[in-house]
Amino acid sequence: MAQPKRRFKKYSAEEQELIEQKWAYLETELDREMKVLKPSRLKIGHILYEMKLWLKKYGLNRGRKGRWKSVCDRHKLDRKTAENWIRLYQEEEGVPSLKWVVAPAKKSQRNSKKNTVKPTALSGTAAVEVPDLAKSPDPRVVAADDDDADKKGPDGRLAVGCIFVLTLVEKHKFMDSVKQLGELRATQLMYSAVTSAARGEC
Repeated sequence: MAQPKRRFKKYSAEEQELIEQKWAYLETELDREMKVLKPSRLKIGHILYEMKLWLKKYGLNRGRKGRWKSVCDRHKLDRKTAENWIRLYQEEEGVPSLKWVVAPAKKSQRNSKKNTVKPTALSGTAAVEVPDLAKSPDPRVVAADDDDADKKGPDGRLAVGCIFVLTLVEKHKFMDSVKQLGELRATQLMYSAVTSAARGEC
């Protein structure tokens, strides 16, 4: 049996203005708290990252001697939430993949066939469906579909994968530079260099 449609009261102009004022207040409060929340999550993520790093170094991350679960339980932290905060810290600070203590979150399988670009680290798994470079050593730039843009963030970020075809010497020099700069900064510089060159600024 279909539910009857809910009828909403009609408000006067004065009442409507008060209702909108309340909504504007809530929006302002949310904006204020979000500005506080992100730095706080980043700071906690940094501490949790350092703890996880320490536990891994001394073999106390898992198993009978593992302390990670007890840390989360003691502070009433859901383990997935704790790991998400660590991921946030790793991404925001451009921590090189070799120093990650938590792997990036796996993308939903629903779009796995559609997505050819995976937002992974340069020194980790290839960011695109890599062809056999021995047969076809061509440079490529592949971007994810616009429909796959991150809807959660305000910028609608997308993954773009680049296949660099370099000499062995160039490859080592490039990867050493990426390691030194961090992957986030390296990709920002690549973007800046290409867009500047296209505008004739280089």
